[in-house]
Amino acid sequence: MDHKEQLLQQPEKESKIEIEIFLISHVGQFDVDGFKNKFKQADIYVPEQLILTDPRLLETVLNEVSLGKKSPEEALSEFGVTDEGSFYYFTKAQFDMIFNSGKKIWIVEDILSRRNEEIFNKMSESSAKYKSALSVEEAVSAIKEYFVARGEFERKREEFISKKIKERTEQLQNSGQETSQTDKIKILLTLGAMHTGAGHILEREFNDVKNLFSFDMPIRFGLGIEALRRTRFGLEINDKLAKRALIEEYLTRYIGNKIIKNPKNIGDLNYEKIISFLVKIVDGFDEDEVTDILKQIYDENKNYNTVIASVLDRKGIVIPAEDFVHKGN
Repeated sequence: MDHKEQLLQQPEKESKIEIEIFLISHVGQFDVDGFKNKFKQADIYVPEQLILTDPRLLETVLNEVSLGKKSPEEALSEFGVTDEGSFYYFTKAQFDMIFNSGKKIWIVEDILSRRNEEIFNKMSESSAKYKSALSVEEAVSAIKEYFVARGEFERKREEFISKKIKERTEQLQNSGQETSQTDKIKILLTLGAMHTGAGHILEREFNDVKNLFSFDMPIRFGLGIEALRRTRFGLEINDKLAKRALIEEYLTRYIGNKIIKNPKNIGDLNYEKIISFLVKIVDGFDEDEVTDILKQIYDENKNYNTVIASVLDRKGIVIPAEDFVHKGN
């Protein structure tokens, strides 16, 4: 038995398995640049499942891409991923990175599983309710319901991911397969930035788990993501946060329409800067302004574009679209 096999046969909490979780916005191709070096150092790459398909098929195809048996373009075409999709530019860059790398790829999710149907229905119903609400109170209540349901879904996802990684490492242990010539089995997991909870769950099973961020520190999450993170950790969402998250959503839609003239430039956008800009605007509103904006949209049924444009104009806020594009591209 060689040294690597001996390491793999130790219990996971005592093993030399290293898990790095790289937390990203997973929209633009620039996110992939942030973890390419980590990918090169990894033995196994575990990407978040952004393509809604059979996870076994996705894993098979990505391992074919890794071995150079299938091109990134062929894989994207097989799954119907086009440049009109929101995750296209990140996914394309991710597949390009995987191509001919020889890395082992694991898919440890099954988003379309029937076990998610009930919670998907809760999310859909509450999302529709806050978008069609006829009063601020109704919208606030509905978006809280949405965040609770979505938070539960994301928690279950993280627990499922952890469970599957545990199972796969045990299978690796039992097979005695080598993955690299180093003393550690290095696993790189990439997830959306809100999934900091995944690290806490994995730490129950593995000693060496690190959360890494593509964002500058300290991190400022968007208000909607912050609300989701609160539910994820069992914390209450108060009315103040719920109202501001609603305004952030309308601001996001409004600004998106202004800066995304062509879907093909989605991948060039700097999402950290956009999030920071949005949060700064909402932070600048006092509680009376927040209530007034939402009353215009819900109680008075005014078009949100008209309301947001008027507010930004009154406060002298200009959208610096050029600042939201990665420089040099």
